[in-house]
Amino acid sequence: MHYYREPFGFVGQQVAVIGAKNSAAKAALDCYRHGAKVTMVVRGRQIADSVKYWIKPDLKNRIKERSIVAYFDTVVEEILERSLKLRSPDGPIDIDNDFVLAMTGYQPDFGFLESLGITFADDAWRTPVYDARTFETARPGIHLAGTVCGGLRTNRWFIENGRFHARQIARHLAGLRTDTCASRIVKCRVDPAIGRCCAVREICPALTRVKEDAALASASGRSDREVGVSMR
Repeated sequence: MHYYREPFGFVGQQVAVIGAKNSAAKAALDCYRHGAKVTMVVRGRQIADSVKYWIKPDLKNRIKERSIVAYFDTVVEEILERSLKLRSPDGPIDIDNDFVLAMTGYQPDFGFLESLGITFADDAWRTPVYDARTFETARPGIHLAGTVCGGLRTNRWFIENGRFHARQIARHLAGLRTDTCASRIVKCRVDPAIGRCCAVREICPALTRVKEDAALASASGRSDREVGVSMR
């Protein structure tokens, strides 16, 4: 399976999760907490640095205590009906297994988007062009929401920082005023936990603090970087 939705079908089953980024981490923890015996198969040497900071320690601790078994520097050689054949640094490994969740990443269906008349920015990520306030694309009446807004940069938008997309779209369709949204990811020196967000400007604490820091920098004659604010 390449799409994970809920853990209930895996209760009491042996589940192999392939991958080590956010989707794999969340699926592994969710299945484990709902009664599955989870094994992670990771091509790299460790859990990815991009895993959300509140999820990564949980997963690492479950691996450390062997509640979740993890094979690093390991790939799947063959998927059989009731087992997996793995290739690890220590040689071949056979494990009993019922289900495979291949959480190995994904890309937007650019062909489908192009067929709708959606255009893309001239950047490395093929970022779709849309209004940052309304999320309407260059083709009137077609809006984008969620991960697809980042193009190939699929870690740009996720649940925690994309909750407001649907609200912005709904307000636009209803003819209501839409708030200005941040157009850049902001890293806040005051609170790194909230510093990688992009939300409505009026309610985003990171942006509020950046504005305050920018004012401080201006008043003191120092640059934003000297004050500790990084915008990219």
